[in-house]
Amino acid sequence: MPDRGRIHFVGSIPGKDASEVFTKCCASVGDYLARVPDGETGYRTNYIGHLAHTVYARHPDIVTVSRPPPVDPNNPQEWRQPGEDWLPMAKDGSDMWKFTLRKGVKTLHIDTLGYADAAIESYKVFCEARERDIIPAGVRFQVSLPAVVDGMGLFIHRLTDMRYFVPAYENAMAADIRRMLEVIPPRDLAIQWDNVCGVLEYEAKVTGQNMPMKIPLLLKLMMGSPVKRFRRMLSAFAANIPSETEFGLHFCYGDIGHKHALEPRDLSVCVRLANEAVDHAGRSVDWIHMPAPRGRKDDVYYQPLQNLNDAPRLYLGLVHLTDGVEGTKTRIEVAKRYKAEFGISTECGFGRRPPETIPQLLELHKQAARLL
Repeated sequence: MPDRGRIHFVGSIPGKDASEVFTKCCASVGDYLARVPDGETGYRTNYIGHLAHTVYARHPDIVTVSRPPPVDPNNPQEWRQPGEDWLPMAKDGSDMWKFTLRKGVKTLHIDTLGYADAAIESYKVFCEARERDIIPAGVRFQVSLPAVVDGMGLFIHRLTDMRYFVPAYENAMAADIRRMLEVIPPRDLAIQWDNVCGVLEYEAKVTGQNMPMKIPLLLKLMMGSPVKRFRRMLSAFAANIPSETEFGLHFCYGDIGHKHALEPRDLSVCVRLANEAVDHAGRSVDWIHMPAPRGRKDDVYYQPLQNLNDAPRLYLGLVHLTDGVEGTKTRIEVAKRYKAEFGISTECGFGRRPPETIPQLLELHKQAARLL
């Protein structure tokens, strides 16, 4: 594998702003990157959490049923800062925002999800950093965007409202991508589709595990089998991305307190969905990202990779700071028995990690990339 593209960042990275993230990442591992995200800093740090606060709670046709409690400085378990009472505190999602459609509303329209404004602002910083040779030439600007069930499904209180929220979300996402492309040249852009709920549902189906929260009901209302739903959501999303823009997928099992919502039995679900993506996206798929839990150093976990379509570049999230170079090296060696060439990454974004650990984590990425 050439140096460029050996390392992939899923999305979130600690930093006060995009400039700090670009500088921090590219100074350390810039020669190994094919694309770089802005770190999803500020209000976007908590994945989809900001959508409840910035979009749904402010919409005139959407009613807030419940919301996270206010910040309590006297609670020893309180991790939020003053002004962050819009972030759910409970790790099990029990204090998640919940919304319903206002009575009498028959059609829901959402102008924007906010991703276009964030991307356009960060792209300007990206261009400035590239002009100063902080970002190497040829590296693309990466934007990570959540699948529809991830971005709105968990917030829906009355499940029958899904038929209104799903098209509204998909149309708003399409509008955001169009706005990005009005400013960002397609050849400068890489878009990643983040999929959590669809992956969890399929894993639960094939392994018999119980799904967390209300995800089974949400997905059931979207009709069809898990694979058919995946195809529909994927093709609807990918239709908005021009061929000149890179397109990749991040398969996620959740990252709440550095723990998966469900533990993958092996990589067979990810491989099946990756092959479905290649066959049904309606355009080329440039990369696929899959998780590799820290404790999985066994052949059973990686063996399904031998059935993976060779078209997209594969990234395995097998970099774990807790067992360092040796643990990462072992996982690489086992994976190579079944897939000769791949890049490396963490299992998910690392924006919620303590910032002081990031230099060590980036150095681990660099050392691991040299082992490929």
